[in-house]
Amino acid sequence: MRALFNAAAEEGISWTLIGGVPLVYLRHPALIRQVFVKNAESISRCGTQTRGPFGTGKRIIRSALITADGDVARHWHADMTRGFHNRPAMERFHSKLISIASNHVQKLRDVGMGDNLQSLLQDYAMDAVWCLGLGLENASQYTREWQEPFALFVQMEASMSYTLHHTMINLMCGRDFEQPDYYENDLHERIENCVLQLLEANLDLLNPEAVKTLEQMNFLQRISHETGGSAAQPITPDVLAHARQIFSHGFPAPTLLLLWALRELSLYPEVKQKLRTELQESDWHHRQELQLLSKLPYLNAVVNELLRLHPPIPTTARAIDRPLNMQTQSGASLVIPVQARVAVSLAMLHQDPHVWGEDASRFRPERWEGLLPNTIEGECKYLPFLTGHRRCPCTRFVLQQVKVFLALLLMEVELEVTNASTVEKKLGPVSEPTEPLTFTISPITTWKPQNFI
Repeated sequence: MRALFNAAAEEGISWTLIGGVPLVYLRHPALIRQVFVKNAESISRCGTQTRGPFGTGKRIIRSALITADGDVARHWHADMTRGFHNRPAMERFHSKLISIASNHVQKLRDVGMGDNLQSLLQDYAMDAVWCLGLGLENASQYTREWQEPFALFVQMEASMSYTLHHTMINLMCGRDFEQPDYYENDLHERIENCVLQLLEANLDLLNPEAVKTLEQMNFLQRISHETGGSAAQPITPDVLAHARQIFSHGFPAPTLLLLWALRELSLYPEVKQKLRTELQESDWHHRQELQLLSKLPYLNAVVNELLRLHPPIPTTARAIDRPLNMQTQSGASLVIPVQARVAVSLAMLHQDPHVWGEDASRFRPERWEGLLPNTIEGECKYLPFLTGHRRCPCTRFVLQQVKVFLALLLMEVELEVTNASTVEKKLGPVSEPTEPLTFTISPITTWKPQNFI
């Protein structure tokens, strides 16, 4: 096996051993496509016996889409797609999202300046996702204490060293590897309390008997209706599983995308002005409909470029459940065995000069002229939300959140990230900055061209 992987090293595959388990890194888009599209049924997040890349997360979060597999995963994925990606659902929610975004832009105006932009953007993301998910427009008032358990969950889930730590704890305690350890049980209880407190404080919004049509129901209310919930007991197991999913993945992506957007626009004021001009001259400026927003070419280009340079989750991995037959670029055959792991660095893929040119590391929205994101996603050259039936089921919702907030902000105020030039990206499970972003807010002024170095 070592000889096969060594022979493939120059063809976009590299590997190492971690605890005796092969960890295979895929770099070439064609090889990534073979695994994540053509052989999607041979891989899973958690693998058998929760030993896969998301095994720690499964022991902590328990039942949620991110930890499910098989028919349950497909069913929950379809639920999330219908609620958070379906075009009619997004159109019905658009006016509500505009209202939420407007309130948070006004909060920024009222603040005027600050030393932690991320916390304010996270409040917007929380209000947006729980408004669609639960019909609650002020969720950020309930969820500020979630930050610590969420950060701990991300750190433990993504840590390779924690898996070894867990193995030693369970070995000394005489427990099987698959059983949660003390720290995982403790964090699970903290997360469960967060989610249940929010749901139980808003049982009226969950009541499936409160409205008569499915179109009038919020996402979790509809799930309650479809899975046997009642006015007396609206929290069904499926409702709780989806609520855990919203907790674990509902707000980081739009928060981080907006954070990096405002940093990049501060570094490239000519891009900001070009985008602002498009928005001011657009029909959406006068008639704020979703279909008009989605047809703004430069806004789409800016968001695509943000996702290319700053994918919210920069690395993804899967466990191999069935022997996976692959073909290298030269036509050689390669079998990745069961229990191995495959990993892809989206950050490296998105900045590969062989795919994106010599300026691959530069923020340049103009590169998207003539490019179709769906086409290059299908070729696995651009995977901010993965692709195929394993694609994130909330893609459209995330894009809509980001576009609406940017559009309203740029048309109303000038936001400057004052430490934009010194902020870098942490090496970690999510695309977080190395330091909090500081900012100032001022009225829009007439932009004049400058010499940019």
